[in-house]
Amino acid sequence: MTIKDVERQTGITKANIRFYEAQGLIQPGRTDSGYRSYSAEDVEELKRVRLLRLLDVPMEQVKALQQGKASLDGVLAGQLVRIQEEKKRLSDVTQVIRQIRQNGEEYPSLEPEPYLERLKGRETQDALISDRHPWRRYWARGVDGVLILAMAYAAFPGLWMQLRAGWNVHLAQWAVLVLYNAALEPLLLWAVGWTPGKLLLGIRVTNRNGERLTFQQATDRTINVLIYGLGFHAPLLKEMRIYDCLGKAEDGELLPWEKDTQLIFRKVGFWNYTLVVLIYLLIVVFVLWVGFRQAS
Repeated sequence: MTIKDVERQTGITKANIRFYEAQGLIQPGRTDSGYRSYSAEDVEELKRVRLLRLLDVPMEQVKALQQGKASLDGVLAGQLVRIQEEKKRLSDVTQVIRQIRQNGEEYPSLEPEPYLERLKGRETQDALISDRHPWRRYWARGVDGVLILAMAYAAFPGLWMQLRAGWNVHLAQWAVLVLYNAALEPLLLWAVGWTPGKLLLGIRVTNRNGERLTFQQATDRTINVLIYGLGFHAPLLKEMRIYDCLGKAEDGELLPWEKDTQLIFRKVGFWNYTLVVLIYLLIVVFVLWVGFRQAS
């Protein structure tokens, strides 16, 4: 069939049909004279594309669906999150606009602070928020680190005494942390999408379509974190890498391990951070207690 037939059957303009063809979403055949010849399958594909675009699904995700790299349920779940965030934002904006009008404000005398404060307050009430949150990520990883070291001390109580002198203890800790980053963390991200620290601080890791990571994606992510974010836990290099990555995250730059993954942040409050502090204190007490028992 001709492009006019396709336009009539799908409700998509000729320009958009050509655009979708250029994007590789359809591949019409050719007649002997070189004109495009569209099939019934092309029409159905375009109808699917039109539906998804009317649902504001990004073109990249439409392509991923067609190529089998994403599931429809995962893509639509992510889209629902974005829509809910946008609805909440528009609701906040609507309320502030009405308040400004009710107060009879004029531009030259408009005092923006009260209204900005209202918008700021409402933003922090989102169930799901989209931001970089570099320090929350830092403390989440810190919780994971101290937990895994405490587990190592609990599993091998003689470790504290045998390796407490000189650099040996640092080498042992380095080995435990590298093993965790290279093995256990990918398993957790693949299986549930979080680590204990991330769960505590309301962070979940997904792919760009909002779905659970594949094991390969989880492994690639944690290895890149280990190399580029933590410098293999090498003294001084680790601190330099963390400082550099915190700055880049605060500036909104994508970090090397974020190309194929994303973080979803849920609202956390005072008690979440209080629990983080308590975990640190309890683990310090636990390690000192283990050391005291071994020494005595």
